[in-house]
Amino acid sequence: TKLLVNLSFIGNFNLNDVTVLMIILALLLVPYKDKLDYNIVRMIDRFEYTPYKAQDGTLIDESRFTLYMNDTNQVVIDTVNIRKLNDYMQIYASLGMDNVKGTLYLDTITEENIYFKSYDTQAAEQAAREEKEKEAAEAAAAANEPTTEVIAR
Repeated sequence: TKLLVNLSFIGNFNLNDVTVLMIILALLLVPYKDKLDYNIVRMIDRFEYTPYKAQDGTLIDESRFTLYMNDTNQVVIDTVNIRKLNDYMQIYASLGMDNVKGTLYLDTITEENIYFKSYDTQAAEQAAREEKEKEAAEAAAAANEPTTEVIAR
């Protein structure tokens, strides 16, 4: 199941935008909301519950979220590492993310727990996967084609 929360409506409320966002975060991340920096929370445009699953469907990390930031970057984070979100601006500056946009992984997937992949790299990897799948499908189709043999009598 996917839960997508769009925060673009905040501007239409009379309540302080951070108050509305904190209410939403409180509902989803109750034990973690007080650990988040006010200024970083304001940078979140929307977020999606994105549990990490193995290829066979086995659940690996059920506490993972994708945050869509208003600077067009994405942040993948889990509740274990929620405090790392407070370092977003420092990480942002150190990685040169003002010049290159992409996804910042702050979840527990990597040993260092911080990994950045540009949107260009992601697109190239996707294109390579699609090309490999196409070649595999063509090879499978060719293997299944009946061969015509001419038998001399």
